[in-house]
Amino acid sequence: MAKPELNAILIQRVLLGPELFVWRVAPDGWELPPFEPGQFAVMGLPGSAPRYPGSAPDKKPVEPDKFIQRAYSIASSPKRRDEMEFYIALVRDGVLTPRMFGLKTGDRVWLSPKISGQFTLTDVPSQANLILVCTGTGLAPYISMLETYLPWDGKRRIAVFHGIRESQDLGYRLELETMQRLSPNFSYFPIVSRPHLEKVPWKGELGHVQDLWKRRALDKTWGFHPTKDNTHVFLCGAPGMIQDFQKLLEAEGFKEHTRKEPGQIHIEKYW
Repeated sequence: MAKPELNAILIQRVLLGPELFVWRVAPDGWELPPFEPGQFAVMGLPGSAPRYPGSAPDKKPVEPDKFIQRAYSIASSPKRRDEMEFYIALVRDGVLTPRMFGLKTGDRVWLSPKISGQFTLTDVPSQANLILVCTGTGLAPYISMLETYLPWDGKRRIAVFHGIRESQDLGYRLELETMQRLSPNFSYFPIVSRPHLEKVPWKGELGHVQDLWKRRALDKTWGFHPTKDNTHVFLCGAPGMIQDFQKLLEAEGFKEHTRKEPGQIHIEKYW
């Protein structure tokens, strides 16, 4: 199989934290396909691409001609036709992200012209409220959804639960806080699990996203408790979080959604 041509250009690289970055990638000589917010694209680089100096060495030797590719949720709206945005965490001992982290604006990458994934709002009733739960860069598909559809008609309520270790990892925090100010039907709940690492004391929620549900934090804002009859819940990020949160929801009658058996829990695991 021939090595894919590096068919896209890194047009902007923005550091959001020490090991978090936003990539904006533009196709070179072809058009981006249409997609649904929540879907993912595949990006790749050859093994010959150098690793970021601050990363760990490859666990196993990588052949220079070997092509490395991974799937990443799209953070931008499909309304943006000239570029795609990705929210990525550096995995120091990973194979691809240390190579991505070292690239500069103008460098070339491979971007798949095919978009995939079923983690979308397609099967969600238009009147259902939404709780978008994530850890780390699992926030990315929700940014695409919010940028595309917010504000809704004002009847549907939307909340984002974003769990991170420390507040410096709260990517898109300014954008989400602005959405909350401008959209009365939108609520943002960041929560920090390691407050002892904070340089300035964190005054917000402490713990994990599961704790927000256990504490019924959203009930105070919405004025009622979300149920399977009025709310769909999206879970994206660490498998442990997803497993724990799913158990909490199922204990209250929520059911995992599949195309064959519709439910109210939508799941996207990041590894």
